[in-house]
Amino acid sequence: MKALEEDASEQKLEELALATNMSELGRFLVTKNRSDIGAFRTSLLLNIGITPPYMHDGSVEMLWDVMDHYNKGGEANLFLDGGMEPLALTEDEINNIVAFLFSLTDDRFAQENQRQLKRQKAQAEKKRPLKDDDMAFRIKLAFGK
Repeated sequence: MKALEEDASEQKLEELALATNMSELGRFLVTKNRSDIGAFRTSLLLNIGITPPYMHDGSVEMLWDVMDHYNKGGEANLFLDGGMEPLALTEDEINNIVAFLFSLTDDRFAQENQRQLKRQKAQAEKKRPLKDDDMAFRIKLAFGK
């Protein structure tokens, strides 16, 4: 945390959170509370369809990938909340949630929203790197690899 002692500005915090492995520290970088390690502020869902990339580090390009991530119960790591569980959503349920998320876009951005929906849907039909139905439906367990 020496970097923060030298410069604790919002700009420096953002730089550390996005450009280094300190991003996994989450809210701890702001609050300095140990219980905030691995915790992240939840963004508003308004206009979410037109604001990729997603996740705290911008590592996910499509809302289908976000849903796949949570559907399988996240990624095993030291800071994963013990209450995180696979959602076991079907493909239709995931598609319905993504459609709902796209519906939360302001009408003023309707054209961009439709463009993004079309782009993400086409990409999701080709490649879903985070999709893991075996994990989502507990056929395979994270600790049983």
